[in-house]
Formats: sequence, structure tokens, C-alpha cells
Amino acid sequence: MPYDNIIILYKTMETKTNVKLTNVGSDSIIKIPSREDVNSIFDYIREPLKNPTPKEKVKKRPDGYDYVESAWMDKSFKTFSPLYNIELVHRSEAMGWITYVVAVTDRITGNTELGAGAARVQVRRGAESPTFRDIIDKGNNEAAGLSKAIKNAQSRFGHASDIYKKRQELPTDDEKSRFDNMLVQIKTINPTRAETFKIQWSELGTDFSQYLDNWQMYIERYNSKSVDTNKKQTII
Repeated sequence: MPYDNIIILYKTMETKTNVKLTNVGSDSIIKIPSREDVNSIFDYIREPLKNPTPKEKVKKRPDGYDYVESAWMDKSFKTFSPLYNIELVHRSEAMGWITYVVAVTDRITGNTELGAGAARVQVRRGAESPTFRDIIDKGNNEAAGLSKAIKNAQSRFGHASDIYKKRQELPTDDEKSRFDNMLVQIKTINPTRAETFKIQWSELGTDFSQYLDNWQMYIERYNSKSVDTNKKQTII
């Protein structure tokens, strides 16, 4: 078989450089990474998973879920993965939200992970039909959305994996169906809240039923208020 045009590339953990083998023929000896090299790469990939997130770095979101701040995540990522690229894949703005998707690549292993994040554009209180004059700090909103996207991608390399368990679970068919039904209801109540509901759902990796239960209380509170309002109108 003709193997003369084959080029083999691999990286060694000791030098972090490419080794290129060309002119590989039937009489040639192909040098492949040793078991020690492969084990070193695996150890490098698994290293972030071995380090629990310091308790003082774990914060609590308003909905009850834990998170870590972008500054700490960035420091952790640069400590374990000092050679990397960040590429902007997508940016959009709709319904008062700025959404980012980025691709973070570890240049040592070549592994690429996508991350998504969104931030709401903050406007002055009481602005029913906001214009650019009502925006408080657009730059801060842009930075928040981008930081969340980068942090989301970094977590997929195993950083703060004890906090962000993104890939350990998927919602069941019943949970997906329940989400779809609730999304329709929330859109009827408040389209902006519905967008928040959808974004947070896409970022979950566990506790889907608990998340839906929390939002179900929001729907029930709204329905209860509507019933009370209708009763008062009937009495009048």
C-alpha cells in the first residue's frame, strides 16, 4: 500500500511541540506516542477534575443554584490550560438580551469546547418603551454576556466540575414536554421572563425537575393573582 504521502502529527507533553513524520513507506518505522506520553496527556486533561472548588469561591444565584465568578474561573483555567484560543462564534441581541457563543480551544490537546452566555440590557426603571437614552451601561452588559459564555466553555474542560455538571445528565422526555408546556404559559404571562426561563434551561446539566418546580410556583402565583382580580371585579 502506498503510504509515502502520509504525514503524522502528534504532541509530546514534555516539549509541547508537534513531531512530524513524513515519507512513511512500507520499510519505514512509524514512531507513535509512547504509553507514558498518552498517560501524561490523560493526566493533563483530568487534572482540573481532581481539584475541588474552594468553598469561599462558590456563590448562590437567586434561583438557588451555585456558581463561581468569572474571575476565579479564568484564573483556574489559565493555571491548568495556559495555552488557549478564544473565538467568537455568535453574537445576537433580541428582546432585551445579548447572547454570545464562543469556542475555547486548548492548544496543547487541540480540544475545543463551545460556551453560551447571555445578559440582559439594563434600562432605567419605569421606561415602558426603552430607547438608547434609557440604557444604563451597555458595555457592562456586553462584558457580562461574553464572560458568561467563556466561563461556560471553560467549565466544560472540567474546571469547577463539582459546581457545573453540564454533561452528566439530560432531561427526560417528560421533563422536556413539561418545559415546552410551561414555556407557552410563561410567554403568555411575560415574554421577557419566558426568554430567561429558556436560557437558564439551556444552561442546566442537572436538577431539571427542581428547576421546573421553581418556575411552576411563579405560574401558580400569577394564576392566583388573576383569580383574585377577577373575583374583585365580579363583586364590584
